[in-house]
Amino acid sequence: MLSDFVHRMACDVCGSDVYTILISKDYLDPAVVDFLASYYSQRIDLSILRDAHYEVARCSVCGFMWQTYILNDRNMQLLYDVWISEDDSLKKKTLAPLALRARYATEAYTIAELLRKPPHEVTVLDFGMGWGYWCLMAKSFGYRTYGAELSETRVQYATANGISVLNLDTVSAGQFDFINSEQVFEHIPQPLMMLRTLVTTLKPSGVIRISVPDSERSVSQLASPDWKPAKDAFHPLEHINSFTHTSLIELG
Repeated sequence: MLSDFVHRMACDVCGSDVYTILISKDYLDPAVVDFLASYYSQRIDLSILRDAHYEVARCSVCGFMWQTYILNDRNMQLLYDVWISEDDSLKKKTLAPLALRARYATEAYTIAELLRKPPHEVTVLDFGMGWGYWCLMAKSFGYRTYGAELSETRVQYATANGISVLNLDTVSAGQFDFINSEQVFEHIPQPLMMLRTLVTTLKPSGVIRISVPDSERSVSQLASPDWKPAKDAFHPLEHINSFTHTSLIELG
């Protein structure tokens, strides 16, 4: 039902209300609802999808793309704590290939090189930490490490593994040297407002790293008569923002 959604009618990056609709389908369209029912293994309450649309807009000014109908706060919490399989999500981290751990180590090493400070003088935040594995790597390098996360189950898991978890409402201005945010900003209802909030928590020489899917690889498929939803840059309900290299720079 529409009351379970928020309708976003302007670009969150540049504020323009001039945009084109790239695709618009009822959420109960067979292609969409079958994907959602299968992907979330029947855990999703399909009744809330009635009268809402899977619709992607593209800003005519900066090129930012977004889903115009997104879940409200209550349903967003359900999405990340109930509909997404906790077991499957955790297994992706615990059984991840060694290359992922190696990448985390490289990123942790790069922080000190970038800031030109020894790790014990550096305070880092992993914003949208998930299960906290990036935090564990950063902590092992000697950084003062914190995490922030929407999902309560992931917060509890990370806390049990020794990660200090913060609520952004209680974070001090100028607290962090480095903020990591990987595969997060495509999920945030108001990405510009959130980025501005994070900036206030940085020290003057601090750095924010944002990594998101590149939607250029998927956008052409939206116009295909054979289009079907997939776990890509336009994943229904989850990837509510879709960035290109240009629009991510514009956000910055």
